[in-house]
Amino acid sequence: MSRIPISHKNRIRGEERHRKRADLNLSANNAADLLALEETLTAVDVILADAIQTVSDDLDIVELAVIDIESDSAALTTRVDIAETDRTTIVPQIGGGVLVALRENEIYDGGTYTLPLANSVLENQTIIITLPDEFRDFTPIVSVTGSDAIFYSGRSTTASVGGYSILFDAKKLQSITLTSDGNAVWGL
Repeated sequence: MSRIPISHKNRIRGEERHRKRADLNLSANNAADLLALEETLTAVDVILADAIQTVSDDLDIVELAVIDIESDSAALTTRVDIAETDRTTIVPQIGGGVLVALRENEIYDGGTYTLPLANSVLENQTIIITLPDEFRDFTPIVSVTGSDAIFYSGRSTTASVGGYSILFDAKKLQSITLTSDGNAVWGL
């Protein structure tokens, strides 16, 4: 067997050490690169978390705005409904003409008055017509408009059938409430 000279062994050992050092340097560089990458990823995670929180906050603001709009809309609808059905508003009527739906119409003379079209209001909305005591000597007439009808006690009247109307007689009638079917009928 042949023996490897010592100088040759030293050279081989040196190369091995050099390779190990190179591997260690490469490992150190990789470790530094990995550490830098982890720091970058951590920074990206923070940025993404902030962005997600910002979007979440914006969505919360939008949801609150929608709730505000819905509540404002509901409040407005309620106010409109109250205004449409408010009976405390009395409309004085003198000299004939069209009565005002959704209000109490007080007639102060013996004129001829016309109901608004039944389809101009919603179903089950009413019109109140009164003849106050101080005007009970008058006999006003209330008639329908167009092809509308007034249903009462199982009977009906229409303008096209002789123009039948309701005659107020203070001895018998001082107030009536008519209810619309939302189409073409006022019911007594």
